[in-house]
Amino acid sequence: MTKPAEPAPAAKTPESPPAAAEPPATPPSPETASRPPEPRVAAVPPAPAAPRGGATVPDIRALGRGTGGAGGSGHGRAGIEGQPIPLESDDPRFSAYLEQLRRMLQSKMTWPCDGVSRKRGDCLDRDEELLAEFGILKNGQLAFIEVRQPSRQPIYDESSENVIKLASPFPPPPPVMLAAMKHGSTGVAIMVHFRYSQTVSYRMLLMP
Repeated sequence: MTKPAEPAPAAKTPESPPAAAEPPATPPSPETASRPPEPRVAAVPPAPAAPRGGATVPDIRALGRGTGGAGGSGHGRAGIEGQPIPLESDDPRFSAYLEQLRRMLQSKMTWPCDGVSRKRGDCLDRDEELLAEFGILKNGQLAFIEVRQPSRQPIYDESSENVIKLASPFPPPPPVMLAAMKHGSTGVAIMVHFRYSQTVSYRMLLMP
């Protein structure tokens, strides 16, 4: 009698190699551990949505100091031309609108020299003043910011620019203010005098 053939042994499945152990986390270096935290800076709001009709709205996150100059050609100023109107103007035609702007700006002011900025050597606790110009388009959107007379410490200039950005958008300028600008201007320019003082109870003021 023929002996039946034995079944071939099943092929062995190769075992998966053990997973490599993850290297231990590298502890922070003494330099990194001792590094002071980044200063707290007010965030710029997201760019506003375009209004109906397809008009372009400038992204205030990309605004820089324009190059057109006061009363210039409008290059870098989104087409705003003419001499800036001072925020402290006593012209009765402008008073109601300028008071609105003053309240909006004042509500966003902060004291730039906090503990972190002093530690980093960014500023000293002392009174500072600066002049800044900014443009408002006919629809109230912020067009540009230019520091005309900087303070002695750049952190005050940067803080003042942030105040203007955070306060925008503004109410549309009244026709009487648009008429005071150069013919064909796309909006109005405003000059604002910022004052930071430690000698008064409310330390962040808009002049006068």
